[in-house]
Amino acid sequence: MKNGWTIFKLTLWIILSGLIAVPINCLPVIAIDKNRLQISQTNVEAIQERGDRQRKEGQITAALKTYQQVLEIHQNQGNHQQEAQTLQIIGEVYNLDLWQYSEAIDVFLKALEIYRELGDTLGEAEALTRLGETYGNFANYSTSIESIQT
Repeated sequence: MKNGWTIFKLTLWIILSGLIAVPINCLPVIAIDKNRLQISQTNVEAIQERGDRQRKEGQITAALKTYQQVLEIHQNQGNHQQEAQTLQIIGEVYNLDLWQYSEAIDVFLKALEIYRELGDTLGEAEALTRLGETYGNFANYSTSIESIQT
């Protein structure tokens, strides 16, 4: 990778200095961008795993911050499927770990909206189930039953 990066920097310097005119499609930028995207996905997975470890170790506030960082990355990348899945995890933290049911409901509703926009019926069903569970924990039983039946 270091040789590729060095060649890229040298090529870029030559082009920017005006010494050689090279068509853009000849530059190795696409290969480098693909590598960065793969590294980025690997980093996101590592951050997600750190949040999972923090949650298992009882560091709930730290885990929540980590999951929110993952959420922001997915939002910036426009990865709506992963965004909705991360929202589900954040909702679970609010519901099961922090007992902050209104926050959990808000997060699950956002995930539900995304799943519906994507046409992901399985994700929609999962979000509705989690909403029902959260309404049940919140002692809002009539809304819980409605959510699960939807």
